[in-house]
Amino acid sequence: MDFKNAEAQEYEAYRQRYNHLSRIAQIKNCKLKTVDLPSIQQMREKHEKQQIRRERRIMSNKFDRGNAQTGVVPGIVACVLAVLGIFTIGTAFVPLAAIVALVGTIIAAKNVHWGGIGVNVLAWVLTVVGLFTSPVLLTILGFGLVSTG
Repeated sequence: MDFKNAEAQEYEAYRQRYNHLSRIAQIKNCKLKTVDLPSIQQMREKHEKQQIRRERRIMSNKFDRGNAQTGVVPGIVACVLAVLGIFTIGTAFVPLAAIVALVGTIIAAKNVHWGGIGVNVLAWVLTVVGLFTSPVLLTILGFGLVSTG
């Protein structure tokens, strides 16, 4: 007895029976939703096409987009500006950090790049810390009493 491809032969027999009964049901006007089952060769071809498309999509995501479209670079720049705003002149660097973080967040969210979103969340946290450590910015925003109290 030859048991090679036993599952494939069993599926092919099932497919032929199902498709034959489906055709009979269609001829007799039965109200059944029938779908022709694909052969194993058709399933293999479909699987190979999906695999190729998946690999192309992964490769295009890795190499075509680069860091400019992921929001990582603006996020890093915003983090640097926010840290400079915390330790030096907050009135100059914190608003710049907020603007760059906003741009980076929009780019990262638009392209659904989780690394870019994460870096930009860090930039926003640092920007808020820079805001609350600058009495001049708090006064401009009307929160001057919070920092003195």
